[in-house]
Amino acid sequence: MDLSFEITLQIVLSVLAGISAQVIAEFLKLPSIIFLLIFGIGLGPDGLNIINPKLLGIGLEVIVSLCVALILF
Repeated sequence: MDLSFEITLQIVLSVLAGISAQVIAEFLKLPSIIFLLIFGIGLGPDGLNIINPKLLGIGLEVIVSLCVALILF
């Protein structure tokens, strides 16, 4: 598989998992962090290994920095 397609697929799956976790948490009236952690562990390298953050390389650090800045401001 092409590397750019693989990276795009990783990002799309991450966003879909995050949205799904938020929707489930809202439906069950529980804190969303519970489902975000469950989805992260389940889909990440320690679980099913569907989402591999090492594939993003240095881009992962940039994405995390931007998200932290967005949360803080």
